[in-house]
Amino acid sequence: MDYKIGYHHKAQLFHHLENAALAEIVQLIEASEPFPSSFRAVKNGSISRPFKQLFTDHLTEMNGWERDVPLCDITSPPLPGSKIHLLKDRMGVIYSLQHRTTIGTDLLRLERAHSKSVDLIDFGVFVCGTSNFEQFYRVTSDRKYPNTIVFEEVIHYLEMVEELISVPLVIIGIDHRS
Repeated sequence: MDYKIGYHHKAQLFHHLENAALAEIVQLIEASEPFPSSFRAVKNGSISRPFKQLFTDHLTEMNGWERDVPLCDITSPPLPGSKIHLLKDRMGVIYSLQHRTTIGTDLLRLERAHSKSVDLIDFGVFVCGTSNFEQFYRVTSDRKYPNTIVFEEVIHYLEMVEELISVPLVIIGIDHRS
């Protein structure tokens, strides 16, 4: 699968780019096709389901990955956005093919995990689709496809809030090239 990579606070990321967990994520994305045509033809499914399945099937606890790591002690009822999807080697991962309105909450989860009070991660990885992927999925899918978070908007958003989001980030955009 094709992808794009962007950075937020790249100078702080430099020594993390050799992180083995980051290499696992990139290798998984390179070797996978999580949205086969058979899935796109099924109605009433969620685009985020195969995306989540890609990560949960391959990045297991046996390989040292923690899933759905809580960011606070409140468990009942769980707060929306109160968990990091994946955690390994002080790297937190959020993967999102949700509506664009959730971008702030998703990035704040990584910021919270990086904060001194929680101190779970040294850097974060944010995985989403690109505008090419969004267009491809709209054309090839039988179901409605809402405006999801796209790589290009995440990069733009992070430029606007540069001083507010302090966690160093690697942004990976799942791409589709015709």
